[in-house]
Amino acid sequence: MARFPHDCCLPASQLLAQYLVTELRMPMVTFVRGEREHPEQTDRWQSHMWLRTLDYFIDITADQYPEVQDPVMVMADSEWHATFLYQVELPYGEVMYFNRAGQWRFNRAYRDVLRTLPRVQRIRSSPR
Repeated sequence: MARFPHDCCLPASQLLAQYLVTELRMPMVTFVRGEREHPEQTDRWQSHMWLRTLDYFIDITADQYPEVQDPVMVMADSEWHATFLYQVELPYGEVMYFNRAGQWRFNRAYRDVLRTLPRVQRIRSSPR
């Protein structure tokens, strides 16, 4: 992730998804993987990944593309994301599955992220 946001859409989306699910208890977090022709080189393709939760797109690495200026995108509809013509929604469990070494690296990165963030009050269900 040393070149963030460049070439970091998958790991950044995984870290954000983990945070949304475990710390903020957001339901229905899915990953969206899109592909499109390169705008300047029609013989090349670009791929990108971002999150969808409820009715919103959440993208923290779109600014790696020159036509995007916002470092964080949270929106209900995105003309820019629609330029990725081939889109596939992937369930949380499928993208968050790691082998043993991958799980260790992910857990370490996630702990590092949590250490850099201010404490978040967890959303708790009311007592019954």
